[in-house]
Amino acid sequence: LLMLKQSWRWVSLFPLLHPVWFNLLLLVLAWSLVGVAYQSNDDLVIASVLDGWGDPSYADAHVIFVNPLLTGLLLKVAPVLGGVSVWPVFLALATLSSGAAIFTMLTAHARKARRYDFNTLVLLLVWLLIMPGFYAALQFSHAAFLTGFTGVLACLKYGSSWRGWCAGVFLCVLGSMVRLDAALVCDAFWGAILLAGSLEGLRPSREKLFALSRLWLALACVLISSFSLNEYNKYAHRNVLEGCDVAAWNQARALLSDTCPIRQESAYQCEKYGVFANDIRMVRMFTNCDMDVFNTDYLERLLLARDGGEFWPRAWARGEKALHLFSWDSVMDLLPCWILFGLACRVSFRRGDSPALVYCVGSLLVLILLYMSSIDRLYFRVVYPTFLIAGLCLLWSDKYRPIRINWTGKGALAGGVPMFCAFSVSLSQACAAVWEANLESFSPDAGRLLCERVDREPDSLFCVQMSGGTIDDLAPGQSVFRKAWSCSRKNVVTLGGWNFPLKPVQRKLKEMGWAGQSSLNLCRDNVYIVCLTPQGDVSDMDSKFMGMLSRHIWEQHGVRTAWHLDENIQGVRVYRLRKTWFQPGRKEAASVKEVRLSAM
Repeated sequence: LLMLKQSWRWVSLFPLLHPVWFNLLLLVLAWSLVGVAYQSNDDLVIASVLDGWGDPSYADAHVIFVNPLLTGLLLKVAPVLGGVSVWPVFLALATLSSGAAIFTMLTAHARKARRYDFNTLVLLLVWLLIMPGFYAALQFSHAAFLTGFTGVLACLKYGSSWRGWCAGVFLCVLGSMVRLDAALVCDAFWGAILLAGSLEGLRPSREKLFALSRLWLALACVLISSFSLNEYNKYAHRNVLEGCDVAAWNQARALLSDTCPIRQESAYQCEKYGVFANDIRMVRMFTNCDMDVFNTDYLERLLLARDGGEFWPRAWARGEKALHLFSWDSVMDLLPCWILFGLACRVSFRRGDSPALVYCVGSLLVLILLYMSSIDRLYFRVVYPTFLIAGLCLLWSDKYRPIRINWTGKGALAGGVPMFCAFSVSLSQACAAVWEANLESFSPDAGRLLCERVDREPDSLFCVQMSGGTIDDLAPGQSVFRKAWSCSRKNVVTLGGWNFPLKPVQRKLKEMGWAGQSSLNLCRDNVYIVCLTPQGDVSDMDSKFMGMLSRHIWEQHGVRTAWHLDENIQGVRVYRLRKTWFQPGRKEAASVKEVRLSAM
């Protein structure tokens, strides 16, 4: 029994004694069981563009978040990798090294004590439930979150020395160069920690504020550097193609696509603003394929037609949507996160921290979630790291205070039951996600056959509907560490603006004799529309999408079109769009009518 007790003690201490190996083990298990991929199509497009398929000195709207200085530096290192794409390697290394550094700093005191306590158990549970997903699904925001928070912890832990101070500031700024929004969330929680540390009870303390002056200075330097680099980023993306300000265009598109309509559809004042209601629906489906029409001015007029220009109605509607955070569905979806955050709060109270820390961090967390909910961006890829950073802020402590818990009676109810609930709910959600993913109607050979057709017809252009995945998502054996996805094929574009304004796409359009990026080009003989909607929903989703596209061509260009299925490749549908009738002057007549109505 003594030997078993001693051996169990060493086994339980393994992740504490070797935090780097522990995180590496999590990464290997995640890649072995789930695999490694980009979490979203946006990440795939961003990495492809930054790898040199576009022009890294500027990029399309996806890449507006990544600083060109970081891209240029990584591309200089790329030849060392022997042809392997540099961005998935960077994201994997940034995520793994930042996770290992955070785990090392947070468990330093417990490893010296060579024993578990309640604080460390909660940290392990948080780490086991959240980090494997980060390792398996590469994402720019996750890398920025972890890199930025590593810098925050470095400043808090080693900020007394200028070397540690500079290292922490550098990591925070590096996170902002990967994704500014994610890094700013880390900086905001850093400010909440400093604010709580500057209070005596709930009142400001001049002595404590002065003691934290170096950290306040570090936070100010991080914010100034981050926003300055972001302004340079906007400047680098400005006027990249035919005088188009990509930053302004992306902002107008995001406002229109990421928020629910404030007015009902029957109340759209489209004629007053000279726009069409069908175009509003197209942008919401990321189908702004007609860049001759969907310019910045037109997107702004679409927003006015849909939401109006009054401040208070917008604010009221945003407030109502923000309260959806407390709806039953949202609470159940985020139940594991709330339980984990509640355990972190309990750790903070049991450790004897100032209540101001929990109040400041908790209030900031709720405000950030309310903001995300108000703009309809309550996405797990953003919410989970936000909860993670908030919980780690409470689990961090500059002084180690072991927390004993009695695992019988009230201690078991207060500590064990929440842990079990969080673990079981997270496990059930993960199983449900895997089960839903296995319901895809595409056969294993669908991606391979589609890619073979794309390669057989190099003079054709295949346009991928944005409501589905990318072509090589379906192809078996494709790894994010090999440059073999659909974006590397020069005759594949998406209908979210023809991958505007990527140089290979522009070159391809010119080779095919296209003067602009008009949706009329979709009616050409060598153009196909690929629909990758899950479940192969031909009767519903495809008809809605193609009907919406045909209506846009009629309203904007006066051309009637018909669409038919060219080939069904084991669940992947390939369509063709053809002109059936043309009415000269259709668009001009509609514009005159709209101007007259506006004058009235």
